[in-house]
Amino acid sequence: MSTAYRMTLLALMALSGCTTLAPGSTDVRVTERATEVSRCAPVGPVTVPFSLIPVNYIGLATNQVVALQGDTLLITVPLPGLQGVGYRCAGALR
Repeated sequence: MSTAYRMTLLALMALSGCTTLAPGSTDVRVTERATEVSRCAPVGPVTVPFSLIPVNYIGLATNQVVALQGDTLLITVPLPGLQGVGYRCAGALR
């Protein structure tokens, strides 16, 4: 294994878990129970594709919810990757 290959591999490993969270994404409520969003308005689908490199699936998904102007994420398929629906609940769940 060459030194350049090792350095590239180490750099990828070091960066693999890094996810920049959008402002407000830490305030997004995450649930797997559809009953918790029954009074909320859907804002759009959320998909984070499966990756061989470890990623922060929840962080990437909540970023999408914020971009859709939602405040709640309903996870419908947790693995592989993550699929769900973003909702705007306007404080109904808090």
